[in-house]
Amino acid sequence: MNQPTRSTSPFAGPDPATIPTGTLPLTARIVGIMAGVQALYDQVATPGVQLHEAHLAADGLSVTLTVDSIEALSSWYAAYPRCSVSMSSRQVRGEDGHLYGLGGLDWMLGLGPIRGGGVRVFVRTVTVEQQVLPDTALVRAMFPARLRVQEAQAREIAHHAHRPGVAA
Repeated sequence: MNQPTRSTSPFAGPDPATIPTGTLPLTARIVGIMAGVQALYDQVATPGVQLHEAHLAADGLSVTLTVDSIEALSSWYAAYPRCSVSMSSRQVRGEDGHLYGLGGLDWMLGLGPIRGGGVRVFVRTVTVEQQVLPDTALVRAMFPARLRVQEAQAREIAHHAHRPGVAA
């Protein structure tokens, strides 16, 4: 029997459309969630955008997809420009109860609920401390000051380039 296959999928293993659900409500729900995530994933046009993992929360109300880079997250942002965005410092709670900084930033997009499933989808990535960030719409939206600094630097370079007798 020929089963349909996808050219790209964020999931390892079988295509959600080929999993028999029978009368198991949990299996049917998970397959529905996988199909909803696949539909979102199919809208991200950049080839090679990979997911490290897809994590369904214990309460079954959210799925968090982890991508490998800010460029990959930017592809999701470009595909879903009306999503919510957040960024926070990376922290871990120590055994003593105090929060300790890990360096870098945790970036998160909230895509909203999957159609028909009521499950919210989040896409996240982590950047390390001192990482040079690419010039993408997502980075510009989250760091407007960075864009102003880059524009000022470009004007300064252009100003010096047009002065006679001054090497650029």
